[in-house]
Amino acid sequence: MVSGDKIEAEGFIRKVYDGQEIKFCCKDCIKDFENDQAKYLKEMTDD
Repeated sequence: MVSGDKIEAEGFIRKVYDGQEIKFCCKDCIKDFENDQAKYLKEMTDD
């Protein structure tokens, strides 16, 4: 997650990066993600 906010079942924004679908709660989170994709993609894959 970029902001840490919960994404509701409807109202999210769907984008695809390198073949992976990412869901965002708002345009600000898309901007943050695009500024540091590597950081957020790593967070999504770390357990």
